Amino acid sequence: MKRKEFTKEIAIKCQNNETALFLGAGMSSNAGLPSWKKLFEPLARELGIDINNTNYQLYDIAQFYANDKGISRLHKKVSAEINRIDETSETLNELTNMQCNSIWTTNFDKVIENNYYKKGKRTNIIHSEENLVSVELNKNINIFKMNGDIDNLKHAIITKKDLEEYNEKHRLLLTFFKRELVVKSFLFIGYSFTDSLVLPCISELSQVFDGEHPYHYAIMQKNDDPDFISFITDLETRYHIKTLLLDDYSELLDVLREINYYTNQYNVFISGSYRGDDEKELREISKFCNLITTSLYKENLRIVNGYGYKVGYYIASAATRIMLEENVTSFEKYLLMYPFDEHLTQEQKYKHREFMIAKANVVIFMYGSSSFDSGMIEEFKIAKKDPRKIIIPIGSTGGAAKVIYDEVKSNIIQYPYLEKVMDMLLEETDIDKLISVILDVIRHNLD
Repeated sequence: MKRKEFTKEIAIKCQNNETALFLGAGMSSNAGLPSWKKLFEPLARELGIDINNTNYQLYDIAQFYANDKGISRLHKKVSAEINRIDETSETLNELTNMQCNSIWTTNFDKVIENNYYKKGKRTNIIHSEENLVSVELNKNINIFKMNGDIDNLKHAIITKKDLEEYNEKHRLLLTFFKRELVVKSFLFIGYSFTDSLVLPCISELSQVFDGEHPYHYAIMQKNDDPDFISFITDLETRYHIKTLLLDDYSELLDVLREINYYTNQYNVFISGSYRGDDEKELREISKFCNLITTSLYKENLRIVNGYGYKVGYYIASAATRIMLEENVTSFEKYLLMYPFDEHLTQEQKYKHREFMIAKANVVIFMYGSSSFDSGMIEEFKIAKKDPRKIIIPIGSTGGAAKVIYDEVKSNIIQYPYLEKVMDMLLEETDIDKLISVILDVIRHNLD
């Protein structure tokens, strides 16, 4: 499958909240973490086994070690290695920016949830049947640890015996997994499909639904072995899994970036606030916010907003009215609101701004409480770090937007898409004409 087609298909699924991630051991190793093979090398040496020259699987080696040294010692060895891990990477950063709140993994470590935590995102960890009662399908990010968690290795899947007893001991978790396979399209990353976990579940569902279940996706490294090529064909033919083959797994970062770009391609972040009390000015701001919100809706664009003082209220009110009039049932399809909690620290506010701006491809700056509105200026600094962002400062609205406009004009070579419209963004007083200019910039810069 061609890369652009692959990333765009997944992006559409992400936009509609129809995607789940499945992360295997390969995902952790790609992020710089020790592979399972490397983890088990010292255990194999203790047993006199050359891990690079054996037909035994890692589950077998773990079982042999438990038989010889005891299960407690095995758990201590595994725990000692995994607890050293506290890793972040650009790949993990892109992964945790994806619009997806359902993540399944065979890994024990806490790398994924720790990276979400660093971004201020709440996660709900499910590693046993008992945890399923706490699942919040449409709220927190749910991380399903199918093989258990490092904090509770007693119930983790490490040995051959654990694997053989999986279906019997984890029926409810598997049932929930099958439910997800029916209602969502999975993206498998770092997973080889060599265990007896995923494919049997998909096969069972295929029989029940006569092959009418959703397509899933996988990212794997290219291999010229004829058996591997046949396996990839079989994945799509029998299991509805489309595979993107990479020449090198280091390409994964760019693939995830593309998925996020296409997911947020039609999202517009509006940065603005106004603390004045001039009634005439407020009427003009309300009118402008109403018209720009209506215009973006008609263009099938989604607004991302942090509920800036008064401006955010006007935008949210206009969007809500439009969607009620149009009988839109899913407000999130056209409006993503991320209000600031008044108790956030400066660091938390910065992370919140990063999170919001990462959700949009276009960033519009309007008004501003003063020429030194620190929030808007900070949002501009965050946005301009990404050269792919389409930044549109409406200088005619004054305040911080004018300060941002002046900087953009001084560095116009970095914003070539604005060269022909800079004068209008500063001087145009007709709201309809100004919005028309803004929409033209957006239309001409969407891939």
